[in-house]
Amino acid sequence: MAKKRKIDDSGDKIRFQVMMQALLLGITPEDLKEFYDIVKKSTGNDMGGLFDMPAEEPTRASAFPPMSGRSRVHSNSKGLKDAAEKTLKLRVQMRDVSKPPMWRELKVPADFTFFQLHKAIQAVCGFEDAHLWQFQYRPYDPDLQIGVPADRKNPFGMGLEEWTHDARKTGITAFLAEKGQKLVYVYDFGDDWIFNVSVVDVTPRDGEMAECIRWKSDLQPMEDCGGVWSYLDMRSAWEQRDSLTKRQKNELADSQGFESFDELMDVVSDYLFDPEAVNERLAEI
Repeated sequence: MAKKRKIDDSGDKIRFQVMMQALLLGITPEDLKEFYDIVKKSTGNDMGGLFDMPAEEPTRASAFPPMSGRSRVHSNSKGLKDAAEKTLKLRVQMRDVSKPPMWRELKVPADFTFFQLHKAIQAVCGFEDAHLWQFQYRPYDPDLQIGVPADRKNPFGMGLEEWTHDARKTGITAFLAEKGQKLVYVYDFGDDWIFNVSVVDVTPRDGEMAECIRWKSDLQPMEDCGGVWSYLDMRSAWEQRDSLTKRQKNELADSQGFESFDELMDVVSDYLFDPEAVNERLAEI
């Protein structure tokens, strides 16, 4: 009787990991077949000859396109097939802010693109859409960069030089389709505003427009103020405006380039959360 062979599934696990990485990078079956044909032609029937290929003879770029200026949107980038029948509840929460945290909860049509979600986040956070931005797994991780590519015809156009998915063509449910799934939204690569964007719930369709339904922390971020640490200073100053010493007020005003603390507070007051104004902006998306 033949001895029973022990099954080793480590190879299957590795194949699964490689295939999953290829899927996330947007490498299509056509790309893989083309790459296979090129390697086979270059090495003969012995695929081991792959390691003898000269470095100066790269395979065709379309099989593994460079990050810069190239799209790798995969076939399911539009998201769930029934996205038009669903609504997503999302929480957009600023990183490194607590006591209290700063977050906005909104509901959006599940067939939104990431470009539309970007517009919605700009609205609920009071930003002016004046800087580069991207959605990612982790801040500045090149494995996933969802944004608008730089326009090659316009050297002054604002867009990403390196990107994996065009936000205008990628549905949000390609990555945010189930409760608990999350990405990060990075805005202004100098001030580094970073938000966790997480799925709170998925419901049957509830309206055709985005809407902010809950929020925490009344102060909105101030465009070009210096990022989250400056935001925390501004929020603290606003909350303690009646108890700060004259010296503290002067130092804070000077650090933000204002002639007086009162002038600074006038500007800060313009950044208080206004749900009616926010939802008016969201209705325009």
